[in-house]
Amino acid sequence: MTPKHAALVLVLLSTLIGPIQPGLSAEAAQQEFTLINPNSGAELWATVFRPDDASERKKYPAVVFVPGGLGFGSRMARTPAAGEYVRAGFALGLFDPDGRGRSRGWENWNGKVHQDGLHAFLKHIASLPFVDRDNIGVVSSSLGLAMAAGTLGRYPNDPPVKYFIDIEGPTDRFYIAKNDDPGFGRILGGHTTQDADWWAEREAVRTIQNIVCPYLRIQYELDHVHGPNKGHAIDIINSATNTKHGGKGKSPWTRVNGVENQPNRIYTQDNPPRWIAGRQGRGRTDDTLRWIREMAGTQTNPQSPRSDERGCITFAVNIHDWPHLDESAATVLRLIGIFEKNKVRGDFYFTPQIVEHYEQKRPDMIQRLKQSGMCISYHVRPPHPTYAGFDRRLRDLADDALAKTLRDYETYRLDPATGELHRDKPGGYSYVAKVFGRAPVVVSPQCRDPRIRDAVLKVYAELGTKMVVAYHESGTKMEQPFEWMQGLLARPSDFSITRWAAGGRQEMFWWSMLDTPRAADFDPTTRLKSQLAAWKGSRAPFITALIHENDFSRSGTGWSGIYLDGEGRNSRPKQPPYDLNAPDPSRPRTTEERERIWKAYAELVAYAAANLRVVTSEEIVAMAKR
Repeated sequence: MTPKHAALVLVLLSTLIGPIQPGLSAEAAQQEFTLINPNSGAELWATVFRPDDASERKKYPAVVFVPGGLGFGSRMARTPAAGEYVRAGFALGLFDPDGRGRSRGWENWNGKVHQDGLHAFLKHIASLPFVDRDNIGVVSSSLGLAMAAGTLGRYPNDPPVKYFIDIEGPTDRFYIAKNDDPGFGRILGGHTTQDADWWAEREAVRTIQNIVCPYLRIQYELDHVHGPNKGHAIDIINSATNTKHGGKGKSPWTRVNGVENQPNRIYTQDNPPRWIAGRQGRGRTDDTLRWIREMAGTQTNPQSPRSDERGCITFAVNIHDWPHLDESAATVLRLIGIFEKNKVRGDFYFTPQIVEHYEQKRPDMIQRLKQSGMCISYHVRPPHPTYAGFDRRLRDLADDALAKTLRDYETYRLDPATGELHRDKPGGYSYVAKVFGRAPVVVSPQCRDPRIRDAVLKVYAELGTKMVVAYHESGTKMEQPFEWMQGLLARPSDFSITRWAAGGRQEMFWWSMLDTPRAADFDPTTRLKSQLAAWKGSRAPFITALIHENDFSRSGTGWSGIYLDGEGRNSRPKQPPYDLNAPDPSRPRTTEERERIWKAYAELVAYAAANLRVVTSEEIVAMAKR
């Protein structure tokens, strides 16, 4: 093999596993073992990484990786990626096929010998006492599709596999061999597309027709081998999709990429699915984790909750206090830790200002958020013109000018001192999407003018958002929990654990009352339990637990003094230019106050994780579309 083509094989492998470097999380335990391939008799190297508290009493979902090219699992075992999947709450299975890495035997180019080795490994994974046998997934990268689809198609439900994720796999001999490119021929042992019998067991477009688990195809706009040619992605999704939906397969659920594409669809070159923008980057563990979390956690609950099911609760956190940047960052990191400890995801709503400050001064925050797989959403704060009271410059615009202006505010940087746009710098919704590598799921414009609101929702829908905050805490119809506005799903919420009245007094935020004699009346977990006990609906409720990151550490925000005169309901917008050094009206909480709030919030998340379905807005959109 020439150095050029050896490098190609490495690239195909690295699209899944990331940079090759040592490192394993301290929370992970590793178990190595030897399997016998029943087809070849070869000894195969295999390993499982798991959380160190995994046991027969505490089982974890498992995911098995099939690397691309002529790759092997022992290479991935030496990367930091292994620890990241374990920290996310998964047992991770890796193995070396015959003739690769640390296994014995001979190269089989992902044919039946390799497929039988993978089958033996999957059966072993299912037998492990700490693995949730009902939640085993398979993820393949590039050419690994041939081995994975062949295994799952030849051995359906043996053991049961909950989902299969295929990342840009070539589907038949012509795509695999790149129409008999000599370099690919040498990688494939000299086999050309003329050898139909040899290829039959290695063409996933055939074998995938027999899989019986849900199937997710990941495909970027520029394929990592074939560039703009994505005909193989259309071929494979049509082959896997069930015959009752017009496909050729048996899979109960199929989809290309995210919720921007409808499930169970077939496509043509003239009517393709929506692709992920750009080209797949190397080592995108955060993206892979996001896909795994969706498939492992939400695939079996496609409808809104019935009355006999557990309610759905969403933990929404507004992130906006850029004047107290390090305080904001510390709060977000602690929140991620709480969510990960309970194996749930939170909804983080970011303003473009806070994302800009994170990117410039705390880039570690961007990476941590991407790695965590938390749901990313979007909201606005002054001086954005869709914030209540700041829409003066929009009111008199004609409809066409209004739409263009609103799109500009979601494309270019907003000057925090003048409220004007810097058209040479990115900003708004588009900027947040670019930084995180995906479109924020929910938007929350706060303008009261219905004409402006309708116009901006159309802009957000065109930019890729899926949901809108139509009411913050309650307002969902019992008989119709999923309602749409300008093509966006209204975030459902039957009640919230945010603020309430006690003792005949006005409503108060629970976190502002824990340091008062009435603290017992504002314990959020107690409130959640009482609301659930009182629920008499014909379906289970949708619940929102909303908080702002500054609420943990201070009363008020650092930006309110810059843009508002007065406080609370009596505040009024200031006029530009704005003094970015205006006095800070917020009050830091004492250490004791902060810890009371953190303790109460952590208890709320733990109770919800144990007794309800903790869902993100991303998952609710998927429910509504199914």
